[in-house]
Order: sequence, then structure tokens, then C-alpha cells
Amino acid sequence: MEIIIGAQTDKGLKREVNEDAYSIFDEQNLFLVADGMGGHAGGRIASQLAIETVRDFIQSPYEANYSLIQIQNLLLLSEDLYQFETVKVTDLVLGKDLPEKALDLVKAVRLANRRVYNMAVAQPKLAGMGTTIVAAIFEANLIYICHVGDSRVYRLRAGNLEQLTEDHSWVNELLEDKEISEEEAANFKYKNVITRALGITGNVKVDLRIENVESGDLFLLCTDGLAGQIPDEQIRDVLNRSDDSLGTACRDLVKAANDSGGPDNITVVTFKVSKVPKEEYLPNPIIQVIGKEDEQVLAEEDKVLKRVYGKEKIKVSGEDKSPRQKAKESKPIKKELYLIIAIFVLGLLGGGIYLVARQPTETEQIPPQPQKGREVTVSDGFLTLTTVPSEANIFLDGKGLKELTPLTKYRIKPGKYTVKFTKFGYRTSREQHFSVLAGQEKQIENKLISEAKINLIFPDPKTARQAVGAKIIIDDHDLGYLSPYQSAIAVPKGVHTLALEKKGFFRKIEFTLYEAEKNIEVK
Repeated sequence: MEIIIGAQTDKGLKREVNEDAYSIFDEQNLFLVADGMGGHAGGRIASQLAIETVRDFIQSPYEANYSLIQIQNLLLLSEDLYQFETVKVTDLVLGKDLPEKALDLVKAVRLANRRVYNMAVAQPKLAGMGTTIVAAIFEANLIYICHVGDSRVYRLRAGNLEQLTEDHSWVNELLEDKEISEEEAANFKYKNVITRALGITGNVKVDLRIENVESGDLFLLCTDGLAGQIPDEQIRDVLNRSDDSLGTACRDLVKAANDSGGPDNITVVTFKVSKVPKEEYLPNPIIQVIGKEDEQVLAEEDKVLKRVYGKEKIKVSGEDKSPRQKAKESKPIKKELYLIIAIFVLGLLGGGIYLVARQPTETEQIPPQPQKGREVTVSDGFLTLTTVPSEANIFLDGKGLKELTPLTKYRIKPGKYTVKFTKFGYRTSREQHFSVLAGQEKQIENKLISEAKINLIFPDPKTARQAVGAKIIIDDHDLGYLSPYQSAIAVPKGVHTLALEKKGFFRKIEFTLYEAEKNIEVK
């Protein structure tokens, strides 16, 4: 296989620093792009940590040889390549495991998440930092792609551009659920709110995609500074004009994003492949959402990170601060210097006048009093709320926060508050009391406990394959889509109706649940 590579990164027109990062690791055919968030220092460090961690563990995968209970036995949606046994949907076993290189990439991304998260917990100045990531690696005639967040991977094949990743963003979820139109999405107020990122929580879902590679395929990895600024048609046209000059294509794409306003950092990595070896051909792409790690795997990850990196601490240096931050920090020093000089001069002048004569004043000068009605600006604080599981209902002082997503930083006035979490199938949390100070960033995480749960069992393997991806509706509650890694479904005790809905597939089952756990057969 021969590969031509091009890359370009730019801070854009409105950002003071570049929080994006990328890496190209030729020996492993590994390509990485990350978009950091969490302030000038935090975002920059998060993206660099993530890139470094993935690169380190792909280079030496034996270092990350920890237990992968949750991803060894996944359901792959290809009847021609794999045979299935009759088991519970939560434990579907493959006749053939995922390729080792794909598993290595998942492990590396998970470790990157854990490392960024641990760093943010250990260093208060970095609290709230996170990053998106897209990672692509070649093996023979296959490409493995892992991603978290809204950075993207595109493929140009025979002149046609296709987006191979799905944005983990709020606006994308609303589009998928048909709650807003394409036109409304273009002007959506919270367009940049993402629902998944590395470093925000201790464990993370990772999307994995395995695709065939054909000679002439051109791949593009980019941050939303490009994809969010110019339409796909314009990206396609630039790439189609590139021929083999990918450096020029990258510069043209960055210029196009800046010409459209350049509100964000822009990073693009492109590569074109030729002389692809003829190996086993996948009839369909393999697309998996790898579930979050359990406590056992997290403990193993921490051991691996400690063994490789030890007790690391990152110094937030002046280089990590924006020009504006540096200017603000330098102003107090200048002011103090000017003040000392002014006091000294006034002291000399006042002393001289006093020696000549002290003239009595007819009236006393009254210090100016505060004007009534004048506003006093008090700095707000910030509140970040996360729940396990995610997408719980959040009530702040009894008022629901409908617009709050797990990664939204909520501006809040200083004061005392109570917060409560509810979710179908889970016990309502106790009210938590907390205070927010001016300028403080407060983080609250709550783990909800399920009331009871059901396990879906499919006696027929064909039915099991058809059910994956079906929408789960219990009573009138939409519980998302049935995934192969899903261990159980939380349900309140009582009488319920379960529906599994998918194009070409529908099952409706009535059941009663009074015990802690129950198996439900789907035929």
C-alpha cells in the first residue's frame, strides 16, 4: 500500500490559541485529530494528552494488555462472515473476534479518556477539560476508525464524498429524532454542544467503524472548525481538485473555513491510498458502539497508566495562556508600580506644602456615597451536572433544566441551591445541597440506582440480529436503541408493555415485574 499525506492546522480568525492537535504515525499508518475544550490551557493539554496516549499505546499495544470483558464479544452485523449462537442479547458471542488492531485502537482511546480525566481530577486548574478525537489506522485492505465527539472522518471515493463518522452532538441527536429540520439545525443556538468527549467522565463510549479500502480512496480527518463552517459539497470540490497535491488541498480547506468567518480552530489531515492489497472483502461496513468500561476495566486502566506514566503532573505554564490572559496578569504589576511612584511624588509635594503653612478649611470634604439604584456586577459561577446513566431529568431548586446536556456548563448566580435527579426505571435521587461562589466552577455527579431490571433473551439468533438497533419503548418511555453491549434495561416494578420498533421489525410484549430482575423472551 502506498499513502500520500497532507496536513494543516490553524487557530482561525477569532481564537487566541489553537486547542486542536494532530499526529501522523507513519510506521503504524496511524492518523489522529483532536479538538480540545475547557479553556486555553485545559483544551490544549487535553487534546495533546489524548493524541500522545493513543500514539503511545498503538506503538506498544502490549502495555495496554488489560481485560476487555465488555468488547471481546460484540455483535457484528454481517451474516455472511459470522455465525451466532443462541444466547442472551447481552452476551452475544462471535464466531470470529474483532481484528486485534481494531481492539488495540479502542483500548488506546479508552486509556486516553482515562488519562485526561485523571489529570483533570488531580489538578483543579484543569477541571472541566476534555477533547474530541478521531483515530484511523490501516491494516491490509481495511481501515479501522474510532471516534468520540464531533470531529469527523470523510472518504472521497470515485469523486463522491461520504461522512464515515456520526457527530456526538446535541443538534445531531435532535436531527436524528426529527425534532428539528435541517434548516433549523443550521441556525441552532446550541450547535456546538457535544454529548460525548474524552476526559469529561471516568469511562467513555467509543464508536468503532471498519471499512474496506480501495485504491484511490482519499480520507479526510478534521475538527468542527472545518466541518461546521463550510458545506460538504465545498469540501468535496476542493478534494476533487487536489489530484495528488494534498498539502495544497489542506491549505485551501483551511482558507475556505477562514473565509467563512473562521470562528474556531481548524485542523485537517488528509491521506490518499493506492496499490491496496487484495484481501478479505467486507460485504458491509462494521459499525459498533463500544459500551463504557465497568469498574474492573477502569481499575486495570489505572494500573496501566500508572505503570507507563507514573504520577504525572502537568504545569500550566505561561505558554499555555492566551495573550489576553497574559496581558491581564501583567496589568496589576504595572498598576502597582505607577501607584508607588504617584504616592512618592504626592508625599513629597504634600510634605513641602505642609512645612510652608497649613491653611484651615471652611468645610469638610464628604466622601462620595454610593448612588442609589446603581448596579453592582457580581461574577457568576458555573455548574456542570453529570449523571450515571446519562440523560436523566435534572431539577435545580425544583425547576427542570431542559436545556442542560451532560457536557453543558450552566451559568449560575452565586448562592445556595438544591439539585435532584430522576429517570425512568431508577430511584429518584436525594436532594443534594450545594453552594456556588462567584467565579467558581462547581461539578456535581450523581449515580442513579435502578429500581429493577429486565434481560432480553432471544431464542432465535435471527431475531436477535434483527432486534439490534430497534427502538426500546416501555409504556410511553423512549429508552433509546437496543445495543449489543447493553447489559440490562432498568424498569420500575409493576405492569408494563415493552415494544421493540425498527424498520421491518416489531415486537410487543406485556410483562409484570415485581422482583429485582427478570428475563423476558423475545420470539
